[in-house]
Amino acid sequence: MNENKISNKLILFKMAIIEQIIHCIPGNAKILVSYQRDGVYLDTGATGETGIKFYREEGSTIDLKFTCDGYVNGEMTLRFGSTESPFTYEIFPNTKTAIIEVRETGSEKLIQGASVTLGTSNRITGLDGRAVFVVMPDIYSISVSKLGYIYNGPVTADFRYVPDNTPVYYYLSPQGIETAVLNVESTLDGIPFFTATVWINGMIQGYTPFTSSDKPAGTYQVYVEHGDYGKSKTQTVTTNTSTPTTVTCELTTTGGNDEDYGRLVIAALIAGGAYAVIKRKKK
Repeated sequence: MNENKISNKLILFKMAIIEQIIHCIPGNAKILVSYQRDGVYLDTGATGETGIKFYREEGSTIDLKFTCDGYVNGEMTLRFGSTESPFTYEIFPNTKTAIIEVRETGSEKLIQGASVTLGTSNRITGLDGRAVFVVMPDIYSISVSKLGYIYNGPVTADFRYVPDNTPVYYYLSPQGIETAVLNVESTLDGIPFFTATVWINGMIQGYTPFTSSDKPAGTYQVYVEHGDYGKSKTQTVTTNTSTPTTVTCELTTTGGNDEDYGRLVIAALIAGGAYAVIKRKKK
């Protein structure tokens, strides 16, 4: 009888229930759980700030995942009895390198010594005309300036979709040069479509709907492309200083303009941003 009681106590001791509290930084991160450790995670509804509390047998494990927009996902295996409680897991921003390249309107000359302010950060362009920032995928205010030049470009820069380490071009106009307004829009099978990449004279300028107000009146080659729908036809557009010019570039769900070995640029914010160029044969 006494031996049975001792045996039961040992079994109870081995099956001790452990309380475990988990938090996460940032506070708005989601905490997901895979109880079966099979890679299928359930949304617990808990956030990093509120935290989540578990009760499990000592020595048992569960898998946790921590997610938040703009941050790299975090994962950990929680072993009950071996992890301090409460425990705080931290995930880090999903940053990318943003390159602002400053050129002179008309001549396309690289401008050294221009002051570029992106959000709250300021840089001075080097010999290559570039100012480099490390940012999170977001929309920022932007200003560009240099003595003797006028900036008529956009006042915001959208780095949610720009691939990592890809230059975006901004222009300064020598004082005394008038500039023209060029609006670039895109459609998909005739329906207004946003976030297509805008190319003007072979350079990425931004995303539709796009307005350029920092280039002199003249003739430009314009097209748009999108990772899912290919490339539109290239249009020759002539602008003037008196009235805005609007060009609409058409994309189709069948793949856009199927030129022989056309270049298709795919931009995706995956693991900090991916950029690939592939060739697509004519159908």
